[in-house]
Amino acid sequence: MLTTETHRYTLSHMTKIPDAQDSTETEWASIHHGLLFALENNERNIHIENDNMSVIRGLMLSDSILKNEYAKYNRYMIMNTVAKTYWTAIRWIPRELNASDKLFGNKKRRQLR
Repeated sequence: MLTTETHRYTLSHMTKIPDAQDSTETEWASIHHGLLFALENNERNIHIENDNMSVIRGLMLSDSILKNEYAKYNRYMIMNTVAKTYWTAIRWIPRELNASDKLFGNKKRRQLR
């Protein structure tokens, strides 16, 4: 979900992540796809919120060791995409406060994970 305060609109974009090994891979991929979506919509100041602590830690601590290849690949792709923005911030939020999860509802989310 892309929300911009400047123009007061919200854009939603859903992408399926085929062949994902687990829900953490989808979390990594969703950040990368979200950044690309923001850039495609001419947003250059980006604030990312995510409820997966291992993903947040992997992005905030550049020396953190990632055990999965998909995490290493996505961190690389995310950091290269972030380099195209003016400003990007990321923060962890509790799952129950994650507004993007409400797009799916609890039933859908359990099916995806």
